[in-house]
Amino acid sequence: MSVDFPEQLYEAAFIPELWPSVCETMARLAGAHSAAIATLDTDHQYRWVCSPRIHKALVDFSTSEIRYENIRPERHIQSRKFAFLRDIDLMTEKEIEEDPIYRERLRPLGFGWTAGDVLREPSGHLLIVDLLRETAAGPFQADDMATMNRLKPDITRAAWLASRLAFKQARNTVETLELIGMPAAVIGDNGGVMEANPQFQGLGPQVLIGAGNRIRLSSASAELLLGTCITAVRNAEVPTVQSIPLPARTEEETPLIINVVPIKKRSRDIFNRSLAVLLVTKVGLSETLDPHVLQGLFDLTPGEARIAWEIGSGGTVDRAAENQAISRETVRTYLKRIMMKTGVRTQAQLVLLLRGLPFLR
Repeated sequence: MSVDFPEQLYEAAFIPELWPSVCETMARLAGAHSAAIATLDTDHQYRWVCSPRIHKALVDFSTSEIRYENIRPERHIQSRKFAFLRDIDLMTEKEIEEDPIYRERLRPLGFGWTAGDVLREPSGHLLIVDLLRETAAGPFQADDMATMNRLKPDITRAAWLASRLAFKQARNTVETLELIGMPAAVIGDNGGVMEANPQFQGLGPQVLIGAGNRIRLSSASAELLLGTCITAVRNAEVPTVQSIPLPARTEEETPLIINVVPIKKRSRDIFNRSLAVLLVTKVGLSETLDPHVLQGLFDLTPGEARIAWEIGSGGTVDRAAENQAISRETVRTYLKRIMMKTGVRTQAQLVLLLRGLPFLR
């Protein structure tokens, strides 16, 4: 057994990008071809990380309906053995032969045997560790499971730690945005609010957190658009920022723009179920913009942030070109990129959005 493996587990809890290499080491220790770690919540949201060489196969599996036909996790829980188990410990030979996942997914790729463990995170979600072995290698042996069961306490503790750190990260995201005065909320995979700062909670009645922690907006069309945006973020391989205007209904209300900002690298972190951050800006209230805030909020380059500052401060394309000593064509190229990243369609919408950002003193 590798004495370094527990250290790798705990390091991955802090650095999610390390989970694929952890899967590779785990597979080697178990005599497996490859390994995957997945989480499954009560809404059947399936998140995973795996050995790099089965990444494409798992992408296909995780988006197919056949993933709901996996009987092994439920059998594992029902066994109440709380240990790594082989497929032959949970299923009969006939069941394995006829199982659609083996027949349609595993055997065509050369895999005929599986093993793994199922446990519950502190959040209540299932954590599934799955090991794959080539058909020609034969079933996993008892010694392989003994090795993994010696590592099980470290795997469990690392999973618990990663889950808690991900929860703390969601809170820290909101608290950081709170410091610059922006109403903000973190949206989870299921579309519900995970965390919201006091400024966001004070947006009622225009923006409310309703039943099931779902966002309710004062405009039915804006609420429908928000749901569409969240779905698009969930499904997109390369999510982009999207903006939703929320008009004022009375003189006392202020027009709002809701930005849906995807959280990056979420597919690499199976424990962080944060899908996006909602940022709410009040149209036309600020007097000054800070280019550093623009750069950080919308992932702008320094050059794009300077042009956004020029336009948001009331400048024209010509004036921005003159002030930044670049051509008008370059300014327009920057503007196209800025509008794509901020989710607006016109320069007028961009000005309204930028004028609603907080004034930093």
